Amino acid sequence: MATAPSSSSPSAAPTADRIAALTQSLLDAFRDGIVASKLSRTFLIPASAPSCRWTPSNQLLAAIQGHELDPRGFQQWRLVGRRVKKGARAAYILGPRIVSAGRRKAGEPKEKDEESAEPAELKSAGEVVGFFTIPVFGYEFTEGEPLSNDPRVTQFLTSLPMREVAEAWGVRVEATLPDHLCYGFFARGTDGSRLIGLNTDSLLTWAHELTHCADERRDPAAFEASSREEREAVAELGAATLLAFLGLEKEGERGYAWVYLQAQTKGDTKKALALAARMLDRTVAATRLILDTAAELAEVRLAA
Repeated sequence: MATAPSSSSPSAAPTADRIAALTQSLLDAFRDGIVASKLSRTFLIPASAPSCRWTPSNQLLAAIQGHELDPRGFQQWRLVGRRVKKGARAAYILGPRIVSAGRRKAGEPKEKDEESAEPAELKSAGEVVGFFTIPVFGYEFTEGEPLSNDPRVTQFLTSLPMREVAEAWGVRVEATLPDHLCYGFFARGTDGSRLIGLNTDSLLTWAHELTHCADERRDPAAFEASSREEREAVAELGAATLLAFLGLEKEGERGYAWVYLQAQTKGDTKKALALAARMLDRTVAATRLILDTAAELAEVRLAA
């Protein structure tokens, strides 16, 4: 399972302090190199969702506060039959304080109350004189009616490299935005079914879960007996290898496998190296199974 880093929302501080904290969190996100992974998860947000009209900085602000899954304001959730869960902590984005042309002389800003305003990125005549904060909540912090799927998700899923391998193995591939907080997962049902769920458009996450699937298919008993750290090492190393082989490795994700391995061993470099070395043969076998299956399927298509 590829898990999302945990985040905490800012406390209800005075607006000026909160704005300063939000600005610093944006800078920290770029410094820590998490911008790409956080923004990638917003891909599965429906095109009709309010946050698709936000500025990229507001989308990133919500994401780094742990509300990347279709964040909306109170009233916007009510309009689609959902409500914010009791006790849920908000993420905050920024709305502009605007002085309209007709009121500029009086110096009265045209603004909404910050705690009741709905997030919007509308162009308006006038001058931006400052900002106020707006509380928003991601899907996982709400309850009620389910949301409908977006056609962009279907388009993304059908274009996944090596998807035909998963289909040949009888593995379902689905977008699971509403119900899962992790970026992706591989699940085995008691009825023998297999499922890969994705919460991001990251090909690294897709390759990670596909490698889990190949690892389990190659030797179910060994997969079941192995530790979580061993499974994750195989999946992440295999994913990086697979994407490098296919020429699909992204610059921003290069080297992330090592970061992931260190996270699995709580930053212990020696343990991470030992884990990678111990899982190397198994990683190669899982990756080879994926590529061999793809080659076999290509031969069948050519023969047909």
